[in-house]
Amino acid sequence: MDWKKKVQGWLTRITPTEKMDQQDRAALLMSLEGSNTGDRWRAAQALGAADPGREGVAALSAVLSSADPILCWEAAQALAQIRTPAAEAALLNAVSTGNIGAKTAAIDALGTMAASPDTLAALLGALENRSASVRQSAAEAVARLATQPAAEGVPSPGPETAAALLDLLQSDDAPLVRRAAALALGHLGDPVARDALEASQADDREDPLVRKAAGEALGRLHRLELVQETTLPDSSVEQPVEEVGEA
Repeated sequence: MDWKKKVQGWLTRITPTEKMDQQDRAALLMSLEGSNTGDRWRAAQALGAADPGREGVAALSAVLSSADPILCWEAAQALAQIRTPAAEAALLNAVSTGNIGAKTAAIDALGTMAASPDTLAALLGALENRSASVRQSAAEAVARLATQPAAEGVPSPGPETAAALLDLLQSDDAPLVRRAAALALGHLGDPVARDALEASQADDREDPLVRKAAGEALGRLHRLELVQETTLPDSSVEQPVEEVGEA
């Protein structure tokens, strides 16, 4: 069978837990390290669609620093799909030490995984990165994490993250970063952000995209408050008191 057809076969038939045999893994690794751009993209996708073993994780980690942004993104997404501790460690390492392309790709991928203490710490640090694209990606990842279940015993993004996002909304030079921060604050659902979001929405000098995002975030906060109100017991309704007879 032609190896390109084999790659397509992997993408259409395998399950995320299926283990690759040695021959398939070797063919995909050779493709990932080859010179054909499209083949490298497809190989990264196929490696992420199953369990490629430690060798596959190492190879995907290596191409995170690729000058090809699509390959970098595909590798990061593949590692997020694999979801092993080694895959998560590779993404965290890229956030810490990678180039701008590797950082943004890894941050995007981490935002699709369940939160962990290391992930939350990495994203909090990325919100303060010198690169606007990294800060924007981090805010977007926080928004996605806020809608996903956290790992057992691990809290969702908390007050420190909300404070960092508020700082971005109020003072970041890049409109796209401020927009991402506004949307993330809406997803976090922390009412402490209301005043800042209202100020951004009402500011005629603010970028229209930021004002729109602030409005969307305020709408989300309002909906969350309505949900909370409907789930709380109504204190105005007198509860029946069970009479206790004399012994």
